[in-house]
Amino acid sequence: MPHSNSAKKRLRQNFKARLRNQSHKTKCRTSRKKMLNALEQGEVENAQQLLKQCVSVFDRAAKAGSISKARADRMKSRLSRKVSEAQKAL
Repeated sequence: MPHSNSAKKRLRQNFKARLRNQSHKTKCRTSRKKMLNALEQGEVENAQQLLKQCVSVFDRAAKAGSISKARADRMKSRLSRKVSEAQKAL
């Protein structure tokens, strides 16, 4: 356990930040899985709508610092490429 007041405060702050980061990362994974499931089902129209939501979720997580900006950009790029490939297949 921390002894000084500043160390106690850091412990509280770290705990809150960890919960916030976990929440952002969970939302990212969930939105990504929903979009990929829609693509597997062949629902390209639905996948396009879910892609917009994924982009928004990734941008918010990157803005909060839960994930890096580069990771968010990479994931958005990969997901949009999958959607465009699915459109071309139709």
